[in-house]
Amino acid sequence: MTHELGNLGTYDEAEVKWSLGRACADLGKTEEARSWWRESAAILHNLSLISAAEKLDIETSVAPRTPEIILRNM
Repeated sequence: MTHELGNLGTYDEAEVKWSLGRACADLGKTEEARSWWRESAAILHNLSLISAAEKLDIETSVAPRTPEIILRNM
């Protein structure tokens, strides 16, 4: 859906991917959730919305904390 709307690489895409990760985690699909979260973190980092340390934490954590930028925009 984000591809059709032209939102590739935007904050909106990162937020959608983070939400998909949460939904997958809620369904017990941990690896799929982590994949969505890593994609979201990459976008947020590319947009300079999270630090390299925050990105690394998301990439290595089983259940990462939601980035502050997403919490503020929910």
